[in-house]
Amino acid sequence: MNKIVQSVLLLGFFASSAYAADRTLDLSNGCKVYQLDQKKWVEVDAAAMDKITLADSQILKDETFTVFKVSTGTFGVNKKCIVTDDAAPTNRPTNVPHRTAVPAPVRGDMHSRWAAVFSFGYNMLQAGNQKTTYVGVTTEDKVKYKGSFAFLGEANYRVNGAFRLAGELGLSQLTVDAFNGNETSFFDMRPEYVFRAGKKVEAYIGPMLGLFFLSQNKETRQFASGPAADTTIDVKEQTATALLVGIGAGLDWVLTPQFDLGFFFRYFKPGNLKVTGSETFPTPGNTYEASLSTSYVTGGARFVVHF
Repeated sequence: MNKIVQSVLLLGFFASSAYAADRTLDLSNGCKVYQLDQKKWVEVDAAAMDKITLADSQILKDETFTVFKVSTGTFGVNKKCIVTDDAAPTNRPTNVPHRTAVPAPVRGDMHSRWAAVFSFGYNMLQAGNQKTTYVGVTTEDKVKYKGSFAFLGEANYRVNGAFRLAGELGLSQLTVDAFNGNETSFFDMRPEYVFRAGKKVEAYIGPMLGLFFLSQNKETRQFASGPAADTTIDVKEQTATALLVGIGAGLDWVLTPQFDLGFFFRYFKPGNLKVTGSETFPTPGNTYEASLSTSYVTGGARFVVHF
């Protein structure tokens, strides 16, 4: 009787070992792979996962639609696309990595969650007011700006499938006319909510918080009205700094697993920017201060490189 029990246990051991054999993901027949993202199955480009080996412990659901889990997430595929090692093609690579580095959501065969963005835009819908204080008297006037170009550079990190954190630098101008204008620059941080707007399209939106810098050029201002009427003011070269708040939004279209092309909009609202000067005529030495408040929208195109 003991011999019979031992034989049954031994047979069970070999049987369980056979069922626990590794399996191979074979996409040679055009199989489609889906990743579980925000409780939805999303088709992904899984070429880099072809011929990877799956242990039995990685199979979460062994059904017609087989679900398995690897270090980069949970995936699903038709059962016919997973074969046991003894049925796998003989040309399967012998040194296949068990991990494909794929940020969330899937961005092809990426190696990190970092991306660099290069943007070119145009400033529009500018609005502004300027408070002028001269010998203790203050007046306020509207300022009209012309459109100007903007150049932006960004680095962002994908926290998960729905959120990323971006840091951005920008260069532009506040232009009054063809002869008057001052360079601006800014730095901002943006936590962004990212969501799918199509099979190959992602949309995003997020608030901005940063610093805004105005590089005031040397300028001679002559006033025909107000408290500084009939005076000449000398404004020296200087820098004004203010807190920057705003909001950013846009769409990115997947060109390849590594590159995106998109468009963006930014609403900028820096705090008051103050510049000072002194009167040169007719009473040299009188103090002058201008406090500029402005807001504008920048729209344009951007190119994204995933690493």
